[in-house]
Amino acid sequence: MTVSRFLEKEGWPETLVVNNGSYIQVKNYKDGKLNWDIVVVMPADSAADNIMPGTGMYTGILVIVLIGVFINIVVMVIMMIGRKKNIWKAAQPMFLLAFGFSSIFVNMSTLAFLGENNTATCLARPWVFNVAFTSLFAILFVKVHRVNSLFNNKKMKKVRMGPMVLFTRVSMIILVEVVIQVAWTIADPNAAVVELGTGPQGEWVETIVCKSTTPAFAGIAIGFKAMLIIWGCLLAWKTRNVHGK
Repeated sequence: MTVSRFLEKEGWPETLVVNNGSYIQVKNYKDGKLNWDIVVVMPADSAADNIMPGTGMYTGILVIVLIGVFINIVVMVIMMIGRKKNIWKAAQPMFLLAFGFSSIFVNMSTLAFLGENNTATCLARPWVFNVAFTSLFAILFVKVHRVNSLFNNKKMKKVRMGPMVLFTRVSMIILVEVVIQVAWTIADPNAAVVELGTGPQGEWVETIVCKSTTPAFAGIAIGFKAMLIIWGCLLAWKTRNVHGK
């Protein structure tokens, strides 16, 4: 009955289709007064495009994520213990904490790519990865921008760039990323899509993948990060001669 309802809805197409884990092939047969629709239904082979629990890859990724989170927590604890030392004061502990939390966020974002590809996970993955990536590098590059403004101040102008100014600039960069993700989610959301391919023996295989209708928004997100990284490289070059102290 389920197959009949599906075919009725689709108009009884005479092409190979996959629905609910089954291959469905319809062929119309006419002979005199006979007018039959011959339907063949068989289980569909599936190929994994995800990392599921119980596999070595899944366990390995979890271990790496935990190590990354642990290292960040240890470094932040060490910083807070010695926060009264001049070197930590000069580096602005609150800003370093923000970088540490963003680094933890980047590590944790990997977990969103584990498990099955469904509507929720496919929609969440671009958000989690892109916002985490942009947050981490925005904090790093804005801080390097502060060093460049203060120590490469050839005209000896008075420059004030306190924590609030820095966090405002970081927030503006993250806001651009959020706008891109909102537009992506509304206009062409990442969704779980069934793709048909062939296996090693020539058999049809269905694979559920996460993809959008067009790569336009993925390209925009990548382009924005490329601009961010180029800016960071320019800042690194400009501050290459700033003394370590």
